[in-house]
Amino acid sequence: MHGWTTEDTLIAITAVTSIGILIQACVVIAIFIAGRKAITKVTELVDEAREHLSPVLATSRSLLEDVSPKIKVITSNLTEVSATIRHQSTHINSAVDEIVDRSRNQAARVDGIVSGTLDGINNATASIQEGISTPVRKVTGFVNGVRAALDVLLQRARTDHDRADRDLFI
Repeated sequence: MHGWTTEDTLIAITAVTSIGILIQACVVIAIFIAGRKAITKVTELVDEAREHLSPVLATSRSLLEDVSPKIKVITSNLTEVSATIRHQSTHINSAVDEIVDRSRNQAARVDGIVSGTLDGINNATASIQEGISTPVRKVTGFVNGVRAALDVLLQRARTDHDRADRDLFI
């Protein structure tokens, strides 16, 4: 066997290093090719996405441009309607409060009228009863007195007839 000289060792190291560099170059070329393919595929996907998304974006943009003024009008209308409703509700609340106050006043007035009328009717009824019952009692007393007097007189007259009639009978 033959011994390795420094020159042989350097050649071997150079050969091994060259093979390593060659392998690294192949790996870099493979990465470049893979990257190139990925870039091509990504470019195709981006182009395809642009192709599909461009009409959608254009439609969305035009829709947004069409709807934006309408939304602004709707928003301003809602603001106006809200303010009007708030004003009207305040007006309605004040009107309802006024109606309730008037209704209370009228109810109190009607209650006073009804109470006064009922008191007047009670007083009138008591006066009529007193006015009628007193003379009726007096008349009844007088009639009872006359009846008692007639009963007494008629009893005596009967008694006298009865005696005269008894004497006529055999």
